Amino acid sequence: MFRGRGRLGAPAFTNKCPLGQTASRLEPWKCLAMAERKLSPSTDASIWVDTSRAPWMEVARRQIGTKEFRTSPSFLRLFYMAAVQLDLPLASKGKDADLLKGVVTSQLDREKAAATTAASANAVSKYLATVKTDPARTGKAYTLPVIGHEDPRELAKKRETAEWESTPWCAAFVNWCLLEAGSPYLGYATAASWLRFGTPLASPVPGCVTIMPPGSGGISGHVAFLVKKTAKGVVLLGGNQGPGKKGEPDEVNEKRFNIEPEGYRWPTSFNHVLTSSNPMA
Repeated sequence: MFRGRGRLGAPAFTNKCPLGQTASRLEPWKCLAMAERKLSPSTDASIWVDTSRAPWMEVARRQIGTKEFRTSPSFLRLFYMAAVQLDLPLASKGKDADLLKGVVTSQLDREKAAATTAASANAVSKYLATVKTDPARTGKAYTLPVIGHEDPRELAKKRETAEWESTPWCAAFVNWCLLEAGSPYLGYATAASWLRFGTPLASPVPGCVTIMPPGSGGISGHVAFLVKKTAKGVVLLGGNQGPGKKGEPDEVNEKRFNIEPEGYRWPTSFNHVLTSSNPMA
């Protein structure tokens, strides 16, 4: 009987492993504890992963209801937004447009400074503090602001809102939960980057990191923890998954997605990303 001490990555071996070979002939990471364990096959049939415990789920559930930071729009911002959307000459061309844009930019910078100070006390800021951008996508790793603003005209063209919004934080929430649970983590703020994290699973397991395709939550997709698989998709526990009530800020919640994920990953320190080389370490 193959037995383990109950800690992933530090198994105790007898003469047999799940693959029917002697443990002495295999690397330790290929023989994990099976007795009194629930093990799931990865997409590589030679690797078995302990999926019996997901301590990060308890951490995540304690955060349910946490909302991102949001402000109310100023009159000048609403006025400029309307002028751009109506394509009024005052906001579209000429010296007057340049002058108005300059005034709006100046106010946006002042609002940003005030909002950033307020947002630093928001719970989402602690999630974002644990991640950086993925250098594979941005050329280098750098920290992200809790909030920010684009060019005033681009901001005004977003007809759905004139309010400040937090930097997308679904990946930051997943990372923070794993870190708090003492589990392997990635440290990148881009949802799609998590397809390279840990060990891929051949089938979904509650608690696994689940990566959704682009369009399901952002430009790079969405990432959260699996609660359960459904006939049409999945139920996920995650952050930045929309508001609990219409008109409220995005929050941490459980949400049903009627779309198939791009991948399922289990947090491990082997196979793809080693914690010793983690960019946030």
